[in-house]
Amino acid sequence: MNKKLLFVSTLFLLMTGNIKAQSKISFEEEENYYLGSIKTQNGWEIYSDVEDNIEIPEILVTNAQFTDGKNSLKIETKDSNIFIGAFKNITASAEKIKVSMDVFVEDIYKNGYGSEIMLTLIDQNDTNLATINLAFDNTVWTGSGSYVYEVEGVTYASNSWLTISYQIDFENSNINFYLNDTYISSQEIEMGASLTALDVYMFDMGTQFYVDNISIESLLETSSISSQQKKIEIFPNPVSDILNIKTKDDIKVIEVYDISGKKLITTTDKVLNVHSLPKGSYVVKIITDKETTVKKFIKK
Repeated sequence: MNKKLLFVSTLFLLMTGNIKAQSKISFEEEENYYLGSIKTQNGWEIYSDVEDNIEIPEILVTNAQFTDGKNSLKIETKDSNIFIGAFKNITASAEKIKVSMDVFVEDIYKNGYGSEIMLTLIDQNDTNLATINLAFDNTVWTGSGSYVYEVEGVTYASNSWLTISYQIDFENSNINFYLNDTYISSQEIEMGASLTALDVYMFDMGTQFYVDNISIESLLETSSISSQQKKIEIFPNPVSDILNIKTKDDIKVIEVYDISGKKLITTTDKVLNVHSLPKGSYVVKIITDKETTVKKFIKK
């Protein structure tokens, strides 16, 4: 299984002016958006890790592509090999919410390279609550915290609109990820987490993308979250010796990682002997014939 360490902008800590979550953001004139740079429009900020003498890519409200209304948000490419992104403070007070957006990624192998695109929700500690990574090679990665993990067998099509969504159950500390309304993976999150911001960014290597129709809504009917969440269980947690995996699906592989992302165990056995692991926090990734799930456990 592959993993990536995520970039986190230190500028998050400098941004203020929290804005209540809208039910929908489609960058239209009636929402007080106008064509041109997104900077300062309705609380949006832009950032980069730019160095001297590098041309910064533009982040614009544009009418070149759209799914809802006439406009969308565009993050342009300058083939600059820098991080560039747009950030907006939002809040959502419900225990169970759904965040979704439409994304259009241009030809991912333009000039022989492709940009790494990150669509991230930020928590109250300015860390990654949930991330969907549309990678340069058309693979899809998901995660929470410092790392994202490849979703086995899932790819996306460039030059077409995609819908990505996150169903977040704060009460049970769980997120389900969806691509084009199809469930692709789940991830446990820290207890007490809350949504405070939306961040869309890329490592610019020659491609660009658009975002439209951002939706944030409360979920009254939560069966779609709870049913996926209960498909795979681990116990006991904390664990001293044996960690059990409970699922009715066929196991393809189970992998255990430490908090640095180092892989420690690879197996297909639902009974894991973790006696030799030092005390601490770990991640177990469970890949079945139907889904990919990442859960945290504590070795005591």
